[in-house]
Amino acid sequence: MTTNATVSGGSELRRLRLLFYVAMPFAIAFVLGWVQVGRTAEWPKAIALLYWFGHVYVGLFFLEVGTQPIAHLLRPRGVPLWVTVIIAQLIIGWIAILPFSRFYVEWLHTLLAPELVGPLQTSSLGEVLQRMPSNIVYWLGINLLFFHVLGMPRFGYVPKSRSPGVASSAVGQPPDAAETGGLAVADVGEPLSTEPTSGPVNQPAFMAHVRPERVGNLLALNADGHYVHVYTDAGADMILYRLSDAIAELGDAQGLRVHRSWWVADRAIAPGGISLEQLSLVNGLEVPVSRANRSLVKRRWSLA
Repeated sequence: MTTNATVSGGSELRRLRLLFYVAMPFAIAFVLGWVQVGRTAEWPKAIALLYWFGHVYVGLFFLEVGTQPIAHLLRPRGVPLWVTVIIAQLIIGWIAILPFSRFYVEWLHTLLAPELVGPLQTSSLGEVLQRMPSNIVYWLGINLLFFHVLGMPRFGYVPKSRSPGVASSAVGQPPDAAETGGLAVADVGEPLSTEPTSGPVNQPAFMAHVRPERVGNLLALNADGHYVHVYTDAGADMILYRLSDAIAELGDAQGLRVHRSWWVADRAIAPGGISLEQLSLVNGLEVPVSRANRSLVKRRWSLA
């Protein structure tokens, strides 16, 4: 993986997020409002569009924010993404989205078209279950599409096509030992095949969020929005954490922050893998070095 590939991957994630949070809900809201689906069937088209744009975007906000803590509890216990999304949908739909829908319809009824807006929804569990089929299409279906087909990480779950820690030119094609500093790398989404050194002690607190089979001697950290990719000699994982907090737990003894989104351990650098532009790691990663940190890299690793 080159520095350009790393930058390209970040750009791809930004495009996916723009598609997920802006373009996709816009298209769904426009279609629902223009066709005047559900309770808006007898409303003026303008009011139907206003209703669906507000309902879709606010609903997406509630689901996105509310699913985060639920996934934080369920993902480390091996619960798959689709189960996490359904559980979150049931809980958040009942306690947040339906109450908002009642408020929003009441607002439309009072201020815009009191003679056209229908009766308010109830917020019983039965109402939530009744709407589950359509909700699944919107929330579960969209999440699985972006996760499995487009390769967008969701709530700490990482698709195999984007599994960190594998430096390969094509998905499913691991680099050879020469490219990884002597470490064999397993298939995409699998940990490094070389056994980690036994029992790393005094692990930082963020390691408690890493899947047990991926815990090992730390090699690098990479920030990705609200998440951090954690690379160890046992593989890699992505956790909901701030890079600055993770680095604070490590201190200065084990490695160095070489870029605003990268921290690298001393042990991770491959033989001959140090330059002022990038670092080559033993697991095949190519890590960029920012201009502001080049002097630190030069001093720490005695680069002439």
